[in-house]
Amino acid sequence: MPRSDFNPHGTGYYSQETVVETSGGYDLDINTNRTFKIQNVDVRNPINGKPVAYKIHAPAFQKIISDTESFNHKRAEFSDRNIYAVKYRDNELYAGGKYTNQSRGGTGVRSWANRKDKIVDEDIVVFVQFGINHIPRIEDFPVMPCEIIKVALKPVNFFDKNPAIDVPPSTQEFNKSTLISEAHKKIHSRQAGFSEKAGPVASTSQGEKHRVALAGRPAMATIQDDDERLLARIGYKQELRREFTKWSTVSYAISILGVLGSQPATYGVPISLGGPATAVWAWFIGSVMAMVIASCVAELVSAYPTAGGMYFVTKQVVPKEHVAIWAWIIGWCNFLGQATGVASLAYTIGQMILAGASMNSGYSDGSYGYSPTAAQTVLVALLTLLVFGAICSLTTKALHRVVLWFAPINILATIGICIALLVLTPDKRSAKFVFTDIEDHSGWGSKGFSFLLGFLNVAWVMTDYDGYAPRY
Repeated sequence: MPRSDFNPHGTGYYSQETVVETSGGYDLDINTNRTFKIQNVDVRNPINGKPVAYKIHAPAFQKIISDTESFNHKRAEFSDRNIYAVKYRDNELYAGGKYTNQSRGGTGVRSWANRKDKIVDEDIVVFVQFGINHIPRIEDFPVMPCEIIKVALKPVNFFDKNPAIDVPPSTQEFNKSTLISEAHKKIHSRQAGFSEKAGPVASTSQGEKHRVALAGRPAMATIQDDDERLLARIGYKQELRREFTKWSTVSYAISILGVLGSQPATYGVPISLGGPATAVWAWFIGSVMAMVIASCVAELVSAYPTAGGMYFVTKQVVPKEHVAIWAWIIGWCNFLGQATGVASLAYTIGQMILAGASMNSGYSDGSYGYSPTAAQTVLVALLTLLVFGAICSLTTKALHRVVLWFAPINILATIGICIALLVLTPDKRSAKFVFTDIEDHSGWGSKGFSFLLGFLNVAWVMTDYDGYAPRY
């Protein structure tokens, strides 16, 4: 700073911060102590309000001295600047190009930086150059000694104090030094806020309270969740709270299986088309085949990330030239499956509710007193969809309280229905009828085809579950 009334002795200085807005190559400056930081403006320090960042500590180095038209300079695109900052793009991994020694230039970081992309609030890649221009000494013969070069990323504005200061002050009670006098020991204990017999001493003054805290263990912020801790380390604050517990997650998964809501609705079609054995064996065979699919899904889950998994898996397993069309097809198929699946479930619930009302309306002269119309079934289905929407609009904490009951309701109700059917059904059929009676009521004149049609309802219940793993 120049001399002035504000700086009369000419020793003042100020720190100036400039935001790098476009991709490019940038240099350190030893004379002005210019440094670079990678910062996240969305997360700020609670003390000074400044964004968290990583400060790049890199030594100055001699840049390439080859002529700019030489192949050395064209190929080593990273060697003319201390730092390059570019916008992230797939497959731009190597600062000197993928094949540096065969390159004619134009494939490295300098070329990427010349695009002048906007890099504020974007995914960026920062290339830091460091090295030595080795001028041999006689001492380098026959083997050159080690040259030490250090580069570091130093956290800035992550903490409210030095995170290493978490060791409590020592006390004579713990150290048991023989060189300290008894009087000095008592004075030290009082200053530290400790009583020899009682431990930390309660006091009314703010300063003494502070000393008590220091004499014990400093109150440090703790993060229970490993993922939240990882986010904090890279400069992000967790926004989505994980309100679900292991039990509520399992309970939700059991409800998705459709044991109570979906499965009972699938028996009518197989029985009416192919007889009782069709319903039994279609479910058994379908479950075995579903386990094979589940094993394949487990491999995908273990190999690929979960967020956006449908499209990521598509990118990895589909030939590159077909990725776009298949990602589009899979995305729309998943959307249509979700939309029609929920609508059909609501319609099935409407059928079950009105069927219960019909069965309790009285039966005489071969018909029930109340027979629901198609319009009434659709109306109940629409009301059910409104209930679905209201439940799904709840907060995750509220959903957690609701979901907790899904598993008990599904399991207990299923067991109760099975017991009720066994106890209250007066006319029980034989095992031969249940497991071997395959009939042809499909109209195609083939028991085999009627049997295969029984798999349609099994597939309906199990549809889309294989898509949940890569998506969630």
